[in-house]
Amino acid sequence: MLKLFRRTAAVAMALAVGASCGDEDLVFPGGPPGPAADIALTSSDLTVVVGVAAEFGASAIDEAGNRTTTAPTVASCDNSVVSVSSGTATDKWATVSNITGAGLGETCLTVSAGGLVDTVEVITGPAGLVVSGPDTVGSGEQVQYSLTAVDASGGALTGSTTYDWVSSSTARFGVDETGLVSGRGTGTATIRVRAPGGADATKSIVIAPGVFAGTLSLTTASGGAVVTASPGAGDPAYDNDMTVSLGTTAAWIESISADAIMFAVPATGTAGAQTLSIFNIGPDQWAQTATFTNPSATGDAYQPANLSTCGGCTLPAAPSVTAIMTANNNVYFAHGGYGTGSASRGAWNGGGLPAPDHYFRVVTGAAAAAVTMTLQWTNGSDVDIFVIDAGGTEVANGFSGSSTNEIVTFTFPANTTHYVGASMWDAGSDITNFRFNFGGL
Repeated sequence: MLKLFRRTAAVAMALAVGASCGDEDLVFPGGPPGPAADIALTSSDLTVVVGVAAEFGASAIDEAGNRTTTAPTVASCDNSVVSVSSGTATDKWATVSNITGAGLGETCLTVSAGGLVDTVEVITGPAGLVVSGPDTVGSGEQVQYSLTAVDASGGALTGSTTYDWVSSSTARFGVDETGLVSGRGTGTATIRVRAPGGADATKSIVIAPGVFAGTLSLTTASGGAVVTASPGAGDPAYDNDMTVSLGTTAAWIESISADAIMFAVPATGTAGAQTLSIFNIGPDQWAQTATFTNPSATGDAYQPANLSTCGGCTLPAAPSVTAIMTANNNVYFAHGGYGTGSASRGAWNGGGLPAPDHYFRVVTGAAAAAVTMTLQWTNGSDVDIFVIDAGGTEVANGFSGSSTNEIVTFTFPANTTHYVGASMWDAGSDITNFRFNFGGL
């Protein structure tokens, strides 16, 4: 039996302290009853399940709070939603009714006694729910999910009621009061729906990357090339926590603005078409994918041919730093498992030893140039920097043993040509992508 009942100020003093805790605490003060002044109820609102009866009690009381001899009558405002049948009166309730959900919806009961009329709100809910919709939703996509409400026998119910839709992770997807799911960050989360009366249902949903509909400045390029991606119509503005990967290899980010992200194509160890993924787009952390073709498995835009010998220190042509860099920007390249070890210190010193994997030419003009060279990478390799003059003599190096970066500061004399080389200490088998910055040119 439901525990709340209605009372007015006129009868409040006549009810025992704590009467609002439940009808079992309802106390009549005694004495001959007077005319009906109010109607006491087990509850002023009810929630019932379709096909399941709930007891509802009512008594007419006088101004002193005594139960009168008048038995209230209870009627449904809409028999298609709620039906009413008689129950057995108790010493507390002059009228006990069985309230049974007949269909989904909201209606009321009218309770009448001695010229008084009270109204009770009633909401009905299903015995069970089934959530329908796809198992996968794209990030940034909106998909409408639906419900089937069933009775205790599993039969589908018509009509409507109010449901509570909840996402177990709003970082993965949001859902509104109609079941419209909005995909956000990638991953798996659960949608849960609750109905009046306690029925609920859940469904697991995978949020997958959406389709990139913006523009790419390049769709085919070797490693190290800088690509600009711009958002498509309706996409959120780009923000600073975005990341990019080709296949499973993370790309270096050159810059991000509201309408563009610039990134370097990483070498992945696999040539050909691969999935380009852009993550953490906008406040809802969208993810999108496109197809991108890297024609080289390990090469990059600045890949020289690895030399088996120094050849008497006559160095081959190398990319010019002053040509590839504008305002102390970055250059990107990859090492593909080529290492020189301790012998690399003499690589350009005439000993017939392996030359560095990558090298760049620095040519100065009439003034000397103090340059800070910063080489960064992400996978824990050990990489070294060499500065070699035109005669093949090593004049500076970065041999710190660091697994994340090397920094070398060197003043290039006026009117000279030097070469800056980089090689992995150990050959290894991993593809390593680098960002090299020449600051001070």
